[in-house]
Amino acid sequence: MKRQHLLVLLLSVNLALLILLVNFNFMVFNESYYIEQFRKNDVYSKVPEAEQVLDNVFVFFEGKELSSEFFEEKEILHMKDVKRLIERGSYLLYSLVGSFLILVVVLIKTTNRNKVVKYLGFSLIAGGSIVIGVSLLLWLFDFSSQFTNFHLIFFPQGNWMFPSESMLIGLFPKAFFYDISFRIFRNSVITAVLLMIVGMFFVIPKRKS
Repeated sequence: MKRQHLLVLLLSVNLALLILLVNFNFMVFNESYYIEQFRKNDVYSKVPEAEQVLDNVFVFFEGKELSSEFFEEKEILHMKDVKRLIERGSYLLYSLVGSFLILVVVLIKTTNRNKVVKYLGFSLIAGGSIVIGVSLLLWLFDFSSQFTNFHLIFFPQGNWMFPSESMLIGLFPKAFFYDISFRIFRNSVITAVLLMIVGMFFVIPKRKS
């Protein structure tokens, strides 16, 4: 494998992860989306103080503590695990941005100038294709099974199951997670398609007038 081909592969995988993580972060920290979901899932009838609790959750993500007035100890422990997972995702996102820039610099330094744009175009197309392929593959599987497997992998300590009357279930029923997952992957696919179109302009040779 040529060095440039390896760089294109690394850039493509890097870009695919970037697309998914950027769209994940956008949805997770989009407070207006949560309000929309509260209305859609009739959360206010079960948790009238839902917006006040949500404010507490967002300041918790910023470094403060969850209020024991709203959450039980087991819920607080789970949310601490969720916060750690989100923080690791953010660190990974920053690392991917850095590594993407480094890979682009290496590609520029080691490749004929006339071919750099073309290789970048291939990276955009391949990275977008990975995102679309992964999204379609996940779409084929049952969401409930994926939801359970996700928690078994990332929360092996088992503190993620709560009774139906708990605050977390009241705020975030399974319908919430289905919708946010759908939007993350939908937005990722849209981003991927746009980048693939840009990539095609880089790859397709321009006609000489």
